[in-house]
Amino acid sequence: MRSKTISNIVGQESCKAVLVTLVNYAKMQNEAVPHCLLSGPSGFGKTSIAQALAHDIGSNLFTVNCAGVGKPNKLFAIIDEMADKDILFMDEVHGLTKKTSESLYTVLEDFCYYDEGYKRDTPKITVIGASTEIGKLPLPFKARFKFTASLVSYTDEQLIDVCYQICE
Repeated sequence: MRSKTISNIVGQESCKAVLVTLVNYAKMQNEAVPHCLLSGPSGFGKTSIAQALAHDIGSNLFTVNCAGVGKPNKLFAIIDEMADKDILFMDEVHGLTKKTSESLYTVLEDFCYYDEGYKRDTPKITVIGASTEIGKLPLPFKARFKFTASLVSYTDEQLIDVCYQICE
């Protein structure tokens, strides 16, 4: 069971505070939420945060496990199906090849990509990268995310809250 809104997510208070601010600002400006990079061990809430963010802004969530993405065209095909303000959740983003991560630089900066030398505009989407091995990401790739959060361990009390949510 995953929380439906950011405010309902247990723990990760500093991350949630920034995300709420980003969502509110994006809504006021009628823009996409800035790109986010989440890191932490499995089970710390990266996927839940992405789902809750999509719910809070009323957008569609597209999920891809980057370990299975070989060539950039696989990602571009997904991006081409998206609309403005949709979210692309890239799980295990450290699994991207160098060529594929580099091909995303223009998507992250300018909402476009190059296919066989031709520029293709993309919708104004939010990319959420999630990694259990953040140190494997190239620095130029990491630098293109406007918000980065290292998720923290749950306290005993927070784990009890999670159990209560599951039982409801």
